[in-house]
Amino acid sequence: VVSLISYGDKPREIALSKEPSLRNQLLGALITTAGPTAIINAFLLTKLMSFLEPEPYPVLPDGLPSFLLKLLLMLILNDFLLYWGHRIQHEVEFLWQFHAVHHSYRTPQPLTAGNIHSIDATLQGGLPIVITTIICKPHPWLLYVFIFLRVSENTINHCGSDSWLVAVLRGSWLPLRASVEHHDRHHYYCNHSKKATNYAESFIVWDWMFGTLSQVKQR
Repeated sequence: VVSLISYGDKPREIALSKEPSLRNQLLGALITTAGPTAIINAFLLTKLMSFLEPEPYPVLPDGLPSFLLKLLLMLILNDFLLYWGHRIQHEVEFLWQFHAVHHSYRTPQPLTAGNIHSIDATLQGGLPIVITTIICKPHPWLLYVFIFLRVSENTINHCGSDSWLVAVLRGSWLPLRASVEHHDRHHYYCNHSKKATNYAESFIVWDWMFGTLSQVKQR
């Protein structure tokens, strides 16, 4: 895996060796993806969909253009909400203690995405998805695709590589998209509760708009 930023005079492999063990990372990711919080969120989201649309959904959503347009809207809205759910945990000392669990991983890797406190997961994942669902009222198939893309992107964002394949998979070549390097810098330079940068995960525009964009050059 190619490091995207400088880790001092140490290669990425040495930096990774100081992270929690693989066993602990796997356990943390498993608890996040299949533990009580995940089960409760899935149940509540199912009930929410039934509340938003009491009548049976059609088997397929209406047309591909409408499907893609609403998907884009959901991704943009969710990322805006995620930006603030992320930022508030850096700026409010009480909330930082929950987000600090995720920041115990200074050198991002795929399993890092799943090692997150349940309060943190709610503020950055659960609430943004619920609010986005309430506003956009997606067809179930659209919601499945949306959640799949969000989980996939979150995992890729922590892979530590911005190769051409990664860029293609997450669409980093599209306008205003945040790169893997963008989030890598956040983990390395912002392991603290105040004055952090690069909060956005999907679209760099939020950091640009709200003055939290940092593009520290590699050394």
